[in-house]
Amino acid sequence: MGRVSLRDVFKSYGKKSVLKGVTLDIHQGEIHVLLGINGSGKSTLINIISGLVSADTGSLVHCGKGSQSGEVKDAKIGYVFEQPIYLPYLSAYDNLVFVARMQGLVKADYEPRIVRLMEDFGLPVGSEIVRNLSKGMKSRVYIAMALVGQPNFLILDEPADGLDFVAANQLVRDLLMLKDEGVGIFITSHQFDFIWETATVFSILKNGEIPLTMNKDELVLKAREVFPERSESSSVKSFLEASMLIRDFGIGKV
Repeated sequence: MGRVSLRDVFKSYGKKSVLKGVTLDIHQGEIHVLLGINGSGKSTLINIISGLVSADTGSLVHCGKGSQSGEVKDAKIGYVFEQPIYLPYLSAYDNLVFVARMQGLVKADYEPRIVRLMEDFGLPVGSEIVRNLSKGMKSRVYIAMALVGQPNFLILDEPADGLDFVAANQLVRDLLMLKDEGVGIFITSHQFDFIWETATVFSILKNGEIPLTMNKDELVLKAREVFPERSESSSVKSFLEASMLIRDFGIGKV
C-alpha cells in the first residue's frame, strides 16, 4: 500500500505563517481525519497535499514520487471541495464522462469504470440533470467524479456539511467501501458523529502544527485516561475539543 508523506512543510502568505513544519503520513486503506478550529491551516494543508498549492519549504512524497517544492506531478489524488463542482444541466453519467475526457481517458477505459461507479453509488442512470437531484445525491455524484481516474487517495473537505441524517449515513457507507478497496481517504470535518463513524486515524492541526496523530484505539485509551467518568464517545469528543482549543494540553505525538 502506498502513502502520502509530508515532512517539515512550511507555508506563509505574506507575513502570516500558516503551516509551521507539518509532518504527516496518509496511508492507502485508511480514513484519516484532520481536525482543527477555523484558521488553523486545514485548507492550506489539503491544498498542498492535492498539489493545488506549493509549500514554501519541506517535502511531499506521493507513493515514492515527490519534489522539494511540495508539488507532486501526476499524483493520483481525487479532490472533493467543500462546495461541490459539477455541470448542473448534465446527467450524472454525462458528468462522469466529462471528467474522464478531461483526464484524457478513452471510452474503452472509462466506460467500465463509470458503469461500476454508477452502480456502487446508486446514481440515477437516466437523463435527469444533476441540478434536480437531492443534496445527498449531488454529493455522491461529486465523489464519483473524483474517483473516475481511479485515484489512490481521496481528499474531502467537509463532505458531510449540509447533509441530512440519511445522506450522511450513506456517505459513511460509501467511504468505508472505498477504504476497503484500498483508497486512502483524508477528510476535514467539524461533525463529530460523522468522523467517529468513519475515521481510523485522527490528526489535530493547531497553530500551524500537528501536535497529535493517533489511530482510533489509541485515541479511545488516551481519552478515557483524561475523562474516565464519561462514555467512550463523550470522552473522545471532550479530549479532541480540549486538544484543539487548549494550549499545551500535554497530548504529545503518538
